[in-house]
Amino acid sequence: MECEIAEYVSADEYLLDQTEHDLLFLDIELAGDGPGMDGMELARRIRGMELERQPVIIFVTGYEKYVYDAFDVGAFQYCCCPFFLT
Repeated sequence: MECEIAEYVSADEYLLDQTEHDLLFLDIELAGDGPGMDGMELARRIRGMELERQPVIIFVTGYEKYVYDAFDVGAFQYCCCPFFLT
């Protein structure tokens, strides 16, 4: 099966691309130039879009405290690895 992998440095860059994806790996904290939206806000925006099909969202992060928020936005999985913060 063929697949394409895309990497975005910020939520804004992802939204500007307007490509529909099947699977997203998101972190809560996203890099970028200044105060932008975090991964949770990006997931909320994606869920609010009228897409042909919604992507599967998996959070991969070092922050345990957002686990319940992740499922509020329909995340498939939440992988918390505290060593990501070091």
